[in-house]
Amino acid sequence: MNNYFINSFIRDMKKNKMFSFINIFGLAIGFAFSLIVLVWIHNMYSVDKFHTKADRIYQVMEHQTYSDGNILTTRSTPGIMGPEFEKEVPEVEKTARVSWGYDMVTSFQDNSVRQLIRFSDPSFHDIFSFPIIEGFPSLVEPNQAVISKKAALELFNSVNVVGKTFTVNGNEDYKITAVIELNEAKSSIFFDVLLPFQPHYEKSPWLQNWSSNNTPCYALLSENADYKEVNKKVVDFIKKRDEGSVVEIFLYPFTDAYLKGSFEGKEEKGGQIENLKIFIVIAAFLLIIASINFMNLSTAQSTKKAKETGIRKVIGASRISLIKNYLIATFIYAALAVLLGLVLVELMLPFFNTISPIEVSVPYHSWIFWVILLLIVLITTLMSGIYPAVYLSDFKPVNILKGKLEKGKSALRFRQFLVVFQFTLSIILISGTLFTHKQLNYMRNKNIGMDKDRILYYYPHHSILEKFEAWKNTVEKLPGIEVVSRADQNPIRISNNSGDPTWEGKNPDDVILFDVVRVGEDFIETMGIKIDKGKSWDGRATDSLRFIINDEAAALMGMEEPVGQKLSFWGKEGTIIGVFKDVHTGSLRRPIAPTILNYDPKGSWRVLVRFEPGQEDQALESLRLIHGEFDQISPFDYEFMHDDYDRLYKNEEVIGKLTGVFTLVAIIISCLGLFGLASFSAEQRTKEIGIRKVMGSSVKDIVLNFNLSFIKLVLISIVIAIPAIYLLLQKWLEDFTYHLPVSMSIFILGSAVTFFVAILTITYHALKAARTNPVNALKNE
Repeated sequence: MNNYFINSFIRDMKKNKMFSFINIFGLAIGFAFSLIVLVWIHNMYSVDKFHTKADRIYQVMEHQTYSDGNILTTRSTPGIMGPEFEKEVPEVEKTARVSWGYDMVTSFQDNSVRQLIRFSDPSFHDIFSFPIIEGFPSLVEPNQAVISKKAALELFNSVNVVGKTFTVNGNEDYKITAVIELNEAKSSIFFDVLLPFQPHYEKSPWLQNWSSNNTPCYALLSENADYKEVNKKVVDFIKKRDEGSVVEIFLYPFTDAYLKGSFEGKEEKGGQIENLKIFIVIAAFLLIIASINFMNLSTAQSTKKAKETGIRKVIGASRISLIKNYLIATFIYAALAVLLGLVLVELMLPFFNTISPIEVSVPYHSWIFWVILLLIVLITTLMSGIYPAVYLSDFKPVNILKGKLEKGKSALRFRQFLVVFQFTLSIILISGTLFTHKQLNYMRNKNIGMDKDRILYYYPHHSILEKFEAWKNTVEKLPGIEVVSRADQNPIRISNNSGDPTWEGKNPDDVILFDVVRVGEDFIETMGIKIDKGKSWDGRATDSLRFIINDEAAALMGMEEPVGQKLSFWGKEGTIIGVFKDVHTGSLRRPIAPTILNYDPKGSWRVLVRFEPGQEDQALESLRLIHGEFDQISPFDYEFMHDDYDRLYKNEEVIGKLTGVFTLVAIIISCLGLFGLASFSAEQRTKEIGIRKVMGSSVKDIVLNFNLSFIKLVLISIVIAIPAIYLLLQKWLEDFTYHLPVSMSIFILGSAVTFFVAILTITYHALKAARTNPVNALKNE
């Protein structure tokens, strides 16, 4: 029986080569891209899970509730908090403060490189378990350091560096205690060098008070602790130590923070998990489209398999045995498709990794992967094979052998429904991809109120900052360079904010959050910001007490005429001298924040260089030549502002590229199915077409008549897809304060692409059938 079944399956494949190819290749493409998505999801879910105590590690986070109703959720906490939190909360075994990253220059002998440095407590390695390559990680002494394998190779060209000493920023020596393996694709905490937190804390006054939030903090809970119960105890931890604080503390599972740790108000919303949801749906779409092909082609060939089914029933085969045989055949098709799909995955992964934010690989070593793969095969087998199996096994043998297939119309209607469903999904994917790219281009090219296309960031050693005026005067005389300034942070990624500002008429109980940027001389001119009211700084000794704000800040302060009004914060009482508007200092996902520019050259360490139009290369060459004269320690490092701005939308770019690829795959799979159905339809209508030609129909008439039935299905798909994609896009755009309207042109273009591709696919078979000699078509009649 088994040999008979296998021989029958092989004979069927040989007899229907084209349909077998379409079934296997269509399923293989669907499997391959679905597997890539699942592998990507597996890699994303595995981030931070490798730590031995991962299920007991929690990030300390804050909800900050301000008087204007704004609720900011942040991972920054007071630098003073960690030890106090460990001492006061019984359920906390250990805490570790981990500073945000600093780009610093590390040097060994003649080699200097810029590396990412963080500061942490000695307990870091008691909480986290990064693989150790060499040594024992210790940060107890002030001159000890732990270095990553990548950083060791960059600096020493070796990983055998325990005990060696290197220099940071040209003036601080550290001795390496351990080299660790740090895979940035598997960890949300990454660095090149880890240094002791305590010396950093002692020389940074802003870390030593409860009202300044600046340091991520992690807590290791005892084994039986319930973090939700702990949260009830610690919610007012900072309020008890800082009168007037608006901060509520809570613990958040560390293993969830990478994917889900985004909040709107006090509710989880957004984060990487939203991307995963999008691509899970797309992976399901691809498998459904491929399965629809299989169902369509299987039921379309029912007339070829009907007699075989009838004979099997006559000789005693039960309906259950027939269904089982059909499902086994489908399983074999699916298994062959998976094998081919795995080959395609390996071929496509290098390309996929150029798009993906993290590098992914297939976890062949994981039994979970194989279980999921088997489940996908079984689900696809049922999804693809259950209807054809039930449909074919239900034929009555007497009617079959008489040539009467009374289910033809119902089967046809079901196939038409599947084609409509398939092309509806394709139109949704095409339109969604087109709009995603339009929105991305809109965000990249929108006027943000600053001249981002003519600015570069320059990262000098502090020796240049100490003689900045001389360096600035020299640089501004060089070819290609227009003007130079500095700031304490990236103007398009402002991360420093404060609720401290006060002004006349402010309710003393109100706490309102403002973005604050420390800037140096010529900042307004360098960034190309337009002053709407008042003026910029003019070099007076009192400029540090003169502030420039934006319209949003003036509105929050209730000032119709803000110029000349008093403003105080951070212990300084000064005057507003200017107002600017429509300057975006962050992603277009969020509204423009109320912003204060604080003139403080000595507190500004990031150098901003504005170059002449079209003189980018000349400006770089000028900076490179002058760099060595002023800075003998740092390598010549720079970054263009427009590149950094584009990275604000890396998430949207990834979604756009991946949906573009998956949309192309969906179209290919759909067209493969349509190609097979059109071929079958042309074969079934051979005699009809022959008669039409004998009766005088032209090739054009026959092609139009043949296409008409398929065109109606595509038009129905368009009608169904338009409201669906409109609602989906409106939902997606809820996360963007600034966005394009969902226009009809997107629907028209998406529908036109689908319609055109479908017509091309169908017309090939229509022309082939129309050009057939009617004598050959009718000779057996």
